[in-house]
Amino acid sequence: MQLSSYSQAVTDYIQQHEGWQRDMLLRLRLFILSQGPQMQEQFKYGGAFYYCFGMVCYLAPQKDHVYIGFVEGVHLSNEQKLFAEPDTKQIRKVRIYPDKAFPAEALHDLLQEAILFNELKMQNKKTKSRVRDK
Repeated sequence: MQLSSYSQAVTDYIQQHEGWQRDMLLRLRLFILSQGPQMQEQFKYGGAFYYCFGMVCYLAPQKDHVYIGFVEGVHLSNEQKLFAEPDTKQIRKVRIYPDKAFPAEALHDLLQEAILFNELKMQNKKTKSRVRDK
């Protein structure tokens, strides 16, 4: 991925953090953006958000971990057993701790599932729109 694909506002946001938080945000940013050529990032609501056929996830650094909030998490299978205990109706969170193994394969699968969910949701909206137009 070329540097020009990155949001400067997200770069600035990440640079505001220090130590392991900055390192983890950078690692997660690269990992998420590598999920497909249509993945885009935006600085929104004071943080880094990622889109592919709609909003997929966002990054939120905490005192002892960084979490990835899956915006449509309630609709995802969680076969990977990565989600923390739900604390909202819609969003599901994956906590990434600096002293634990990075769950690359499971996180990849979860991100791909979230992207597929968004794509199918978008296609369903287009189909409904065409049916109404007839």
